[in-house]
Amino acid sequence: MAEDDPLSRRLLVKTLRGRGYEVVDVEDGEAAWARCNGPSPPAIAIFDWMMPGLTGVELCQKLRAESDRPYTYVMLLTARNRHQDLLDGYAAGVDDFVTKPYAPEQLLARLEAAERVMSVMAAPRGLAAALREAEASPGGDLVVRAGEVVGRVLFHGGRVAWIHLSSEPGSLVDVLRGEPDGVSIEDVRAVLAESAASGRNFAEVLIDWELISEEALHERVRRWLRGKLQTIIGLDGAFTMFAPQPRGYKGELTYTLAELLPEGLPAIQAPSRPRDATHAAGGVVITAEPTPAVATALQSALAVSGVRSAALFDADRGVCLGRLGAELDGGLVLRLLQLLHHESGERVEDAMITRGRRYHLVGATSTKDQFVYLELDRAVVNLAQARITLRTVAEKVVLAGP
Repeated sequence: MAEDDPLSRRLLVKTLRGRGYEVVDVEDGEAAWARCNGPSPPAIAIFDWMMPGLTGVELCQKLRAESDRPYTYVMLLTARNRHQDLLDGYAAGVDDFVTKPYAPEQLLARLEAAERVMSVMAAPRGLAAALREAEASPGGDLVVRAGEVVGRVLFHGGRVAWIHLSSEPGSLVDVLRGEPDGVSIEDVRAVLAESAASGRNFAEVLIDWELISEEALHERVRRWLRGKLQTIIGLDGAFTMFAPQPRGYKGELTYTLAELLPEGLPAIQAPSRPRDATHAAGGVVITAEPTPAVATALQSALAVSGVRSAALFDADRGVCLGRLGAELDGGLVLRLLQLLHHESGERVEDAMITRGRRYHLVGATSTKDQFVYLELDRAVVNLAQARITLRTVAEKVVLAGP
């Protein structure tokens, strides 16, 4: 927790420790940055917006710029509540705002919500999503890192080709030698020599020499890899990333996730959905397909140069009524919708967040609580034209009706 006012800091520390939180408090942005980059970074950070050295927003920007670090949930304490201030904070990667003055109960309730978010992010569900992405890809490496332990799941054509774990031995030779009835070390050396000389696959030579049957080898490797996957799933506080990397693979010893999946983690398997089913993305429920009328309106947006994705939302219900184009950043869209949906006073026609190479533009329709969203490529799009497109699509979806 970083707060430069001594009295406010003491009161906040007392409140947090009284609820049982372990608190490290600092008095400026530089000290907060040093603490967040220490050997045991905090899971949740509370920053005052205005501080000496680095502001809370600048701190958040620096944290989000380091994609390989453990995720820190950032809450910003601020007396600012203007629409643009919140947009700036969200664009910097702030997770939540607590507006001054605030009651202790309000802050504690926000912290409980932050804990729930962090527990979801740390759960195997994150790994499950990455495994589903890898399974649907032509190939690549799924990397899971927890401290000094690194797990790597190699995918080829939607199947698992091998699993490495830095803390354990990981070659096919180890698999064969690790069983009571395993292939002898002398035979393993002979097979390795033959494979090197002929260029044939190691497993193919094993089977041709009748040192092990194809069925027995398949089952032995399956048990070995299943144990590796079980270890990876059990890593505490792991960082997970899938890197698409199609490569040639000569072996036939590959497995579906279903064959390797340990019991108790069925969520890894992508569920089949009926045509009108829904799913969640960053807190927004997304319909499987738009109606024909809505699809026509959204398709007109995708025809404009630089538009990558178009969607229609019912913000009151938190439902996406249709999407075409690139996948959505659900969390970012949800924040934009919250800003427009809850904005008081004069009606806001549209709002935009710039993140990296993308513009994220959302605008209200004349229908209560409905909004059109466009994701735009900054290098290509004409922003004025994009705003015209946004208004045109908003009119079309209203005319289309439910």
